[in-house]
Formats: sequence, C-alpha cells, structure tokens
Amino acid sequence: MSSTLPSGRDRGQLVLLAAGVIVIALFPIVLAYFQLGYAGDIESGASVDPPESETVRALERATFDAGQPLQGATDQNRSSIRQTFVDRLDNRTDTVETARLETGVVVDIQRNVSAADTYATAGCPGGDGRDFGPCTASDGVVVQERAGDAHVIAVAVDVLVASDDNQIEGIYFFDVLTGERTSNPVGGAYR
Repeated sequence: MSSTLPSGRDRGQLVLLAAGVIVIALFPIVLAYFQLGYAGDIESGASVDPPESETVRALERATFDAGQPLQGATDQNRSSIRQTFVDRLDNRTDTVETARLETGVVVDIQRNVSAADTYATAGCPGGDGRDFGPCTASDGVVVQERAGDAHVIAVAVDVLVASDDNQIEGIYFFDVLTGERTSNPVGGAYR
C-alpha cells in the first residue's frame, strides 16, 4: 500500500514554502506602511499653516469682497460708503470668527481706530500726477477721495487667534482695492 502523506522531509519543505508565500503576500503591506505612514502621523504632526495665516487669508478675501462693489461709487459720500463697507465687512468677519470654532480655534477681529488714523496720516496714497484728496479714517476704515469719488482704500484690524496650545495677536492693515495685507505705513510692531 502506498502512502499519500508527505514524509518528514517533504513536510518541512511544504511548511517552508507556505511561510515563503505568506512573507511575499505581506511584503507590499509592510512596504506601504513604511513609505506612507499611517493616519495617526497626520494628526500628531504640526499643521502646515498656522491658524493665523488661514485667518489672514480669509480676511484678505473678506476685505476685498466687502469693498469691491463700492469702488468708484459716485452716488455716495465718504460717511455712507464707509458705513456700507463696515456693514459688509462685519458680516464677513463674523463668518471668519466662527469658521474654526469646532476645531478649537478662536478668532477675534476688531477694527483698530488708532492704527487706521496712523495709516490715514502717514500712508495715504498721493503724489505728483494723482488727483487724490486727503485720507480720512473713522472706525478703523480709511477713505480717500479720488477724482471726486469716495474710495475705501484700507482697513486696520486687531486679530487674535487662539487655540489650545497657541495664541497669536497682531494689528493688520488690508488694502481694500487689492484685498491684500499691506505693511504698516510708519514701521513698528504692526504686521
């Protein structure tokens, strides 16, 4: 009678062959783990952009969006165009302030009256060949007359961004015509 069961030596080779197949099957999984990491690495690592930069980008867009429809409005005087801008900006900054509450980031945005006054005095655009009037500041907003039309040109804001492990605050100037953050016209600690 012939036996169909493998002998001791054949059985050892079969076990080695099965182990080799398992190693080959697991190799791509181990390789992917070491190359790509795992989702836990993403949460524990530092954020690429600090919360402050996200807030500043959102404020740049909010400033531009609030001011764009008002540029060159001939039927409005300085105070009414300023108030319309403030109303439009406040609606947008409320959204920026509440956008990241669920992730534990608190944002507080307030218009800075004294910084806007400084900007109106020291940073008012003008010069030869320009038909620009003087700048006036009120409620953190700088308005200038250009060729007989009132233009909102800048806004100064205090920004506080706080999370569990960080708190950043600063004074920022935003050019309403371009929506970009602009520098402090007199230097100093403004951002």
